Order: sequence, then C-alpha cells, then structure tokens
Amino acid sequence: MPGEMPDETAAGSERMTAPRSRRWHRELPRAGARTAGPPSTCSCEATPTPVGQLRDDRKREDAMAIEAISQAMAGGMSATSAVSQSMGKDAFLKLLITQLQHQDPLNPADSTEFTAQLAQFSSLEQLSNINTNLETLKLYEASINNAQAVGFIGKQILAEGNTVEKSGDLPFTCEFELPAEAKRLVVTIYDAAGGFVKDIDLSGQFSGHQAVVWDGTDRNGSPAPDGSYSFEVQAQGVDGTSLSVASRSRGLVTGVVFENGATYLISGQHRFAVGDVLQVSAAPKAAAAP
Repeated sequence: MPGEMPDETAAGSERMTAPRSRRWHRELPRAGARTAGPPSTCSCEATPTPVGQLRDDRKREDAMAIEAISQAMAGGMSATSAVSQSMGKDAFLKLLITQLQHQDPLNPADSTEFTAQLAQFSSLEQLSNINTNLETLKLYEASINNAQAVGFIGKQILAEGNTVEKSGDLPFTCEFELPAEAKRLVVTIYDAAGGFVKDIDLSGQFSGHQAVVWDGTDRNGSPAPDGSYSFEVQAQGVDGTSLSVASRSRGLVTGVVFENGATYLISGQHRFAVGDVLQVSAAPKAAAAP
C-alpha cells in the first residue's frame, strides 16, 4: 500500500535477538582454554587394568599350579614301582587310588603306565599270597620234622662227624669212609681241649666203610678219663698220594633239641643235625636206655 511503513516490529525483534545470541556465544569457553594456575595433581581415578592382561595373569597362575601338580604326580608315578617292592598289597592299592583321585585333570595318567601299575599290583598280590602259603607250609614241615625227630630217642645213629664219647672201659670205634685203598693209615685221638691223646697206626686198608677200635687208653697205656674225644684220619694211597677221608660218628640218641628252626639230636655231649644222620639202628642191649 502506498505510504506503508516498514514492519518495525519484525525489524526490532531481529535487532533484539541478534545481540542476545552474540552474548551467549561470548559466555561459552573457548576450546582448549584453561584457567591460569598450577597443574592439577588429582589422582582420584586409578588407571584401569586391561581385561586382556588380567586373563594372561590368570592363565599364568593356572599354568604354574598345573605344572606343580604334574611334577608331584610324575614323581609319585615314577616312585610307585620302587615303593611297591617294600610295601604290602593294601598300602600299594591305597597309593594307587590316591594317585587316581589327585591326578591332573588336564594331564591325566597315561593309560599304558596305569596298566603297568595294575599288573604290578596283581603280581604283588600273587607273590604275597605265595609267601603266606610258603610260611604256612614251612610251619607244617617243621612240625612234622619235630614229631619225627622224637622217634630217634633211644636209637643208635651213624652221622657225619668225628667225635667219640668215652664212658667206662668199653672199647670205642672210630669210623670213616676211604675213597680208595690205603697203603698206610693213622688215626689220631684228641681230647675235648684239642690235646693229643694217642696215635693208632695201621697198615693197608681197603676202600669203603672202615672202623678202627680205640681201647680208651692214652699214649702211655693209661686209661683216658671219660668224656668227649675227637679223631682225625690220615690215609696214604698205594701210589703215595694223600686220600680224602670222611669221618663218621656213632652214638646213642638221648634227646632232641629244637633251636633256631633246626632240629638236633643229642648223643652224650655232642649234637648232630638231623640232616647229617646217615644210619639209624636199634641200640645195643648193653647201651639201651633204662
């Protein structure tokens, strides 16, 4: 319209808004602007540990623990065979079960080694049972031998040995075995202390079982005191070489002794092992026990 006035309201509004906007921008701090003053030393917030590092530390600790357990298990496995040689089957079985209960789940026991240990346990059990049976048989055998040994009492025996028991004025025989014919033979009598008593010098003797009578006198012809005597036989073959002579002892059994698992027959002051007895016969009437 002619004569219209410009819209002062809109213009005024525009003029009022623009300065207000500019004032708001001036109030905002500029990027990177800092107030003067000493630098801040506040450490209220700690630097967080990365999650990956925590996982690595945990894996490292687990690996160390597993390695320690594995070493302990390996030591136990390797020592099982040595320990099984000095322990009973019950203790060995407990050790085997304990190893299975505490084995490393990430590194279990080798099946081959476990099978070998089971085989060792089976062998140990069988050997233990065999040993028990042998001990029982040993007791039975000892009982039988002891019962049989009592039957020697009152009997005359011929056994390996070189002893003579002198009692009274009766003559006594020194018995021995010659491996071959002897051209010369000497029987030497000794007392209980090993002192010389008498020599009995004989000419040729045939091979086999021989007996030399000792009249019970010493080298002066005087009666020797009663007691225990021993004899030694030296023989010379027809070719002049020395012969090996096996001496024999004969005596009346008056008792039986059981000592340290062995059985001995008592004859006078001497004892003979049952295994050394070569001959058993009835006692002579004059020497029979009352």
